[in-house]
Amino acid sequence: MKAATWLVIVTVLIAVLASTRPALAQQLQISGSVRTATGVPVSRVRMSGLPGEPTTDSNGFYAAKVRGGWSGRVTPAHPCYSIFPASTAYAEIAENQSTDYVAIASASTISGYVRTSGGTAIPGVVINGLPGAPTTDSFGFYSVTVACGWSGTVTPSLAGYTFFPAFLPYSTVSANQTNQNYTGAGASQVTISGYVTTLGGTAIPGVTINGLPGPPMTDVSGFYSAKVSNDWSGMATPTLAAYTFNPPAVTYMHVSADAPNQNYVGTKSSPVLPTSAVGKQKVAPDEKSESGK
Repeated sequence: MKAATWLVIVTVLIAVLASTRPALAQQLQISGSVRTATGVPVSRVRMSGLPGEPTTDSNGFYAAKVRGGWSGRVTPAHPCYSIFPASTAYAEIAENQSTDYVAIASASTISGYVRTSGGTAIPGVVINGLPGAPTTDSFGFYSVTVACGWSGTVTPSLAGYTFFPAFLPYSTVSANQTNQNYTGAGASQVTISGYVTTLGGTAIPGVTINGLPGPPMTDVSGFYSAKVSNDWSGMATPTLAAYTFNPPAVTYMHVSADAPNQNYVGTKSSPVLPTSAVGKQKVAPDEKSESGK
């Protein structure tokens, strides 16, 4: 076959292809936006699957150039949002495409425990820096929900305690943060103190507070004080001859801060007559003489 004939055939084929699929030679655009249900634009959404994987701008807009006849699947992704539809499939496109998406914000939880080095829970610790400044419960546990993308510095605090770590920084939180734990240490010693008085408020000196280190004894003003080691547990019992006390004793568990106003009220006991004296009567002299007759 002559070269001229081949040239004619090739020319015809090119013409046929150009007439049936003109879009193959074109540059087309796939574009759209990502917004919340209320219309707020969402930036930094990555449009995976498009050439160059563009991200949405501050207006939530994205765009990418593709050749005519392009096929593929586009999946929008953002660490702080669930996006609908989850993906869009394209098959041999022949014209520009516009696809919009709706983003729903997600939230994350920051939680943990605050305990002593021995594992004892420390309740009442304020976790400053987190929304609402939560406090630890009786188990030393705290938990709070933050918006996805939240950033901040968290600092635990409780009077008489130091904590390790002293603080924890967070940057663009996009997943649950569990086991955000702290170890607390109180002062090496704390003070238990109070007064012992009568119901009318009169000081009772000389009362021994058994069970406390020493043990301490009330002074002329009825005051007592004792140092105990941090996390001390025990029972304190006031004693003084001829007195009863209310409360009769106080139990302490894991004392980790000063405990003032640990007061008692003392009542003097009534004297008890000897058993031999009960029921005896004195006999008058006249009665004795008459009984002897």
